[in-house]
Amino acid sequence: MGGVLVRDTIHDAFMSGPEHAVELAHGYTYSAHPLACAAGLATLDIYRDEKLFERANRLEPKFADAVMSLRNEPGVVDIRTVGLTAASIWRRLRMRQASAASPGSQRLPRQ
Repeated sequence: MGGVLVRDTIHDAFMSGPEHAVELAHGYTYSAHPLACAAGLATLDIYRDEKLFERANRLEPKFADAVMSLRNEPGVVDIRTVGLTAASIWRRLRMRQASAASPGSQRLPRQ
């Protein structure tokens, strides 16, 4: 299930095209399909019944702390979290840099 939000000027530009053109051609594969709608409604019921949003809110601080614990690791440039989603940016390290930064790490022998 999805939706599209655009400014009036963008909407008007798409809606003023030729008669035969599809408005805002972004993919209508399952638009208003009864099975897709039923799946969406069932998903919303599960979110509510299992209190998934409340559980996510409780887990968020622990998750953020765990992810942020990586911020001082070699190669980490940036870490961000929103809810239970995280993103990180890493720079490539040469093998010597990685080994020096993590003395316990070793290169595995080739077999």
